[in-house]
Amino acid sequence: MTGEKTIAALKTNFLRQQIRILSQPLKLSDKAKQRSEFSDNELRDVMLKANQIVRRHNNAVFDRVAVSNVATQIEQLFWYSSEPDDHLAGGELGDDGVLRIGDDLADADNIHKLSTMFDEDEQSTEFAEALALLQDLSEKQQALKRKLERYKRLQRLLEPLENPQQSVQPNLVTRDGPLADELARSKTLGIRVAGGLARRNERGERSSASENGDIDMVDEGQKVAALLKEY
Repeated sequence: MTGEKTIAALKTNFLRQQIRILSQPLKLSDKAKQRSEFSDNELRDVMLKANQIVRRHNNAVFDRVAVSNVATQIEQLFWYSSEPDDHLAGGELGDDGVLRIGDDLADADNIHKLSTMFDEDEQSTEFAEALALLQDLSEKQQALKRKLERYKRLQRLLEPLENPQQSVQPNLVTRDGPLADELARSKTLGIRVAGGLARRNERGERSSASENGDIDMVDEGQKVAALLKEY
C-alpha cells in the first residue's frame, strides 16, 4: 500500500491548506481605497500592521503540534464513530466488531476483524499478501499456544515426581523398605485370621452336633470382627 496515506495524514494536509489560506496577507480592494478618507501611505501602514498581527496569531495558534493533535483526534473520531453496518464493522464479531486504533494485531480475533474490513475487490495486492502472512502467523501462534498448554498439563502431572525420594521411593517394595514391612505384617495377619476362622468353624461344627444339629446363625462378618479383636 505504498503511497496511500492515513486519515491523520490526509487531515493534516487539509488543515495546513486552510491555514495557508488564512495566512494570506490582507489586501484592500480598489473600491475600499477610493472610499477611504486616509491616504495610501496610511492605509499601507495599517494593512502592514494588521498582517503582522494575523501572522503572529496564526503562528501561535496553528503550530505544527496543534495541527497534528487535531488531525489525530479527527482520525480517532472516525474510527470510534463507525456505524454497525459500516464496512469497518461486523456485528457478529465480538463487542461491536470494529477494529480500532491500538488494537493488538497479534490477537486472532482482531486478525479476523481485519480480514472482514474490505471486499476482495477493494484489497490491493500488498494488503492481501500482508493479510495472508498475518493469518498464517496467527495460525502458527495458536498451534504453539495449544502445544504450550499440553506441556503445562504434562508438567502438572509430573510434579509429584520432582522429589522421588519422598514421593516414589516410599511406595516401592524393597527389602528394607516400609512398604515391605507393611506387606509382611499384612501377610502374617491374613494367616492368623485364616487359622482362627478354621478353628472357629471346627468348634462350631462340634457344637452343632452336640446340640442336635442346631444351626449357628452368627454372621460371618461378626465372626471376623470378633476374631480380629483377639489380635
